[in-house]
Amino acid sequence: MVLVMLVYAIMISNNRVRLKHNVSRSWSNIDVLLRQRHAADAVVAWWPQRAR
Repeated sequence: MVLVMLVYAIMISNNRVRLKHNVSRSWSNIDVLLRQRHAADAVVAWWPQRAR
C-alpha cells in the first residue's frame, strides 16, 4: 500500500512539473509570435508605398 501511494505521489509530481513546463513553453511561443508580428508591422511601416 505504501509503495502504491509513493508511486502515485511521484506520478502527480511529474504531471505538475510537466504542466508547469508546458505553460511556460506556451507563453514563450506567444511571446515569439507577438515579436514576429511587431517585426512584420515595422517592416510594412518602413516599406515605401507605391505611387498610385
